[in-house]
Amino acid sequence: MKTVLKVTACMAVCVCLLLGYIKQETKIAMLQSDVEFLQFMDSLQSKRIDNLRQHTFVADSMIIEAIKQFNN
Repeated sequence: MKTVLKVTACMAVCVCLLLGYIKQETKIAMLQSDVEFLQFMDSLQSKRIDNLRQHTFVADSMIIEAIKQFNN
């Protein structure tokens, strides 16, 4: 009877460990997905910032040229 209880207890512990492992793996997968999404959003933001810098430079250049033309 004691052997059956020990085996049952060991099986219960193994099942609990397995469920805990599966739960942690699920959390890790969800976090990795979140990280990939945030990296994607960061790359989009970086592209937007680069485009804004480029357009600002072009606009500044056009304003400087207009001022030069106006002063001549």
